[in-house]
Amino acid sequence: MKREILFSACGHLVIIVALLLLSSPLGKSKIYPTIYQVSLISLPKLEVKTAEAKAQEQPVPKVIVKEEKALPKKVTAKKKPPEPAKVEPNKTQEQNPTQQIEGLGQATLEGEKLESPYYAGIVFAKIKSMWRNPVEAASLQATISFKIQKDGEVTDAVIEVSSGNNFYDQAALRAVLTASPMPPLPTHYAGKDLTVHLNFVGVP
Repeated sequence: MKREILFSACGHLVIIVALLLLSSPLGKSKIYPTIYQVSLISLPKLEVKTAEAKAQEQPVPKVIVKEEKALPKKVTAKKKPPEPAKVEPNKTQEQNPTQQIEGLGQATLEGEKLESPYYAGIVFAKIKSMWRNPVEAASLQATISFKIQKDGEVTDAVIEVSSGNNFYDQAALRAVLTASPMPPLPTHYAGKDLTVHLNFVGVP
């Protein structure tokens, strides 16, 4: 019995000693921190350049200014104002002057020269015989233009200057047309036709 108690006490003692050893710092294994080996390398110096320094370092482009040669001015000749056209006198009118026809008015002939006024007298006498003034109470004037062909036929008869009264104008035109045909142009006449401007004057 005493042995069992002794053995039990010894066992408990061993257990207590083991627990003490385990709980003491000696029983624990030391944990050392991880050590890294770092080698320092010197970095190159960073140069901070300002915008002005950069602008000074950049090469300035050279500006080459070419001198332009002044072109000679063109001298333009001043144009002379056109001279007014010289009005030559109408030879046909000089050759055949204006005639005054009794009972009608003035007559102007255009064309080659008539050697004798005899032919013109026959023409105007025939027209006068056909002329009837429809407006006798007023003083009116109208000019009829017409051509006499070689064979005496009257063509291109028109009212050249109106009197302002249609009845009077038509009566004057009718007198010329009804007098057609005229006698043929004289054989000595060099032109192809004879143009007549006949003024009809109506006096009340």
